[in-house]
Amino acid sequence: MTFSKYKRPLNATILVVVGIILSIKLCRPYFLATSGYNWTEPQQLYMKILFAIVGAFLGFIAEQYLHHLLQRSAKISSSDKVVYLLGFMLGILLASAFRFAMGEVRLPFYVNIIIALILIGISTYALRSAMDQWASMASGPKTVINEKPNIKFLDTNVIIDGRIADLFRTGFIEGQIVVPKFILIELQTISDSSDPLKRAKGRRGLEILNALQKEFNLTVKETPLDAMRLEIDSKLVTCAIDAGATIITNDYNLNKVAALQNVKTLNINELAIALRPQVMPGEVLNTAIIKQGKEKSQGLAYMDDGTMIVVENGAPYIGKVVKAEVSSYHQTAQGKMIFAKVAEPYEKSGSANSRGRH
Repeated sequence: MTFSKYKRPLNATILVVVGIILSIKLCRPYFLATSGYNWTEPQQLYMKILFAIVGAFLGFIAEQYLHHLLQRSAKISSSDKVVYLLGFMLGILLASAFRFAMGEVRLPFYVNIIIALILIGISTYALRSAMDQWASMASGPKTVINEKPNIKFLDTNVIIDGRIADLFRTGFIEGQIVVPKFILIELQTISDSSDPLKRAKGRRGLEILNALQKEFNLTVKETPLDAMRLEIDSKLVTCAIDAGATIITNDYNLNKVAALQNVKTLNINELAIALRPQVMPGEVLNTAIIKQGKEKSQGLAYMDDGTMIVVENGAPYIGKVVKAEVSSYHQTAQGKMIFAKVAEPYEKSGSANSRGRH
């Protein structure tokens, strides 16, 4: 057994004994101060016992406070200990200087103690502030860390869409994924619809939520708006405002509603458009003409990502693969549209399924 096991009981015993001794010693001044009352010997004995009990209790309280103080001091860094020691010494010096400045004026003992404690506190605080200021100047400017909550709310459409799961698996989107309970209720309502298509979409959304909950600790959060008869988009935007969250969606109308209320949104359709391959005028593409365009001479083709290519003079090559030279492109809200012209037929492959970039 080590000595540390008995250290605290020993300290408690010493402080209790000291408290009893000091309390008994205080009995004599107390009896002298109350000499007008004729104390009998039994009464004096009872008072000594009472003082001893109070002293033992105070000694026990002092041990508890000392133990707590030692535990806290063990966590204090060496520099802080030096600051506190210097602050204590400086406070004592200032208190001594104050008493000397008072000259023949004598203050009560307790007043001197209070003044000393105040000066020690002021000195310690001043030294602590000076040390912090010096450390700040020595370390240079600090980087401000954004401590805003990183919460992502999912709307019904983006859950049913299904791409959100793959997007989270890539690791490009971080933070806590939250689905308000009213979104879950809407999905359950859709999955119970009499329309087979809606029912299939609702069940697909619930399956995706289950997968996200297992892989990314998705949280379904109850809100005060769950029971209110409001539009789902309004509820979602209000909850995002209260939580300081970002909404992930693929609904352009929700984008506009959220933007009007300064709520940040991440639209996966916009992300898909931004990630589409870039083409430059003069670039030649191997592409298959699928069908006729608006003009009789035009042919329509599509890139692998679904971008439409309008090929001038491509109508005669419907069902064939041609080399199309890009002439221009036009960006719309729904995506990009590429305009090209036939450079030369690609005779080796007549399959409409062979397309891609050269």
